[in-house]
Formats: sequence, structure tokens, C-alpha cells
Amino acid sequence: MWISDNEAGYSVSAFAGSRGLVIWEDHDEVRGPLHMDGYSRPQMLDLFRVVLQGRVAEVDSLPWLPGYGNRPTVTMRARTEAFAVPDACPMQRSTPAHSGTPAAAS
Repeated sequence: MWISDNEAGYSVSAFAGSRGLVIWEDHDEVRGPLHMDGYSRPQMLDLFRVVLQGRVAEVDSLPWLPGYGNRPTVTMRARTEAFAVPDACPMQRSTPAHSGTPAAAS
């Protein structure tokens, strides 16, 4: 569910899943999107009431965090860990493993 005021230049979106994610956006993208987690449905409705009453400064003063609140899923984390390069990997050496000169023939 969301509310958008194109004239005032903001919108608020609420996702009533287990996270209770709420997103506050500035359409002019001066500050970028902000988010909060842990909102219950009644809290979301209260927030919408405040927004509809035009109390934007009050909404701005809430403890927003930057961004859309994207969190990597377990699957994404597992993929990242599976492809992590170990510290001892020769591909990470800052100097080449060989000198670049051919070995002397015996």
C-alpha cells in the first residue's frame, strides 16, 4: 500500500509482511529513499494518517535509515560465500609468482 503526493514531492509505501517495511521517498531524490523495519499494520495506518494530514516534518523526524531496506537473502549470502576467494589464492598476489625471466637451461 502506498500514498504519493506529486505536488509535495513525496511518497510513503508500506509492506505488511513479517518485516513491516516502510519506505519514505523524496520524488526530487534530493536525499534518496529512506526506510524503517518493524512496523505493525496499526502503526502503518497511523503513519499514513500523519502523511495525509500533511505533517511531513513529523514524518521526516522519524528514525529513518538510508535506502530501500534491501537485505541479502540467505541464498544470496550462500552464493557470495561459495564464490569467495580465499586469502591464500595465488590470483590475489600483488607480485607475480615468477620473475618473468626464463629459467637457465642446464
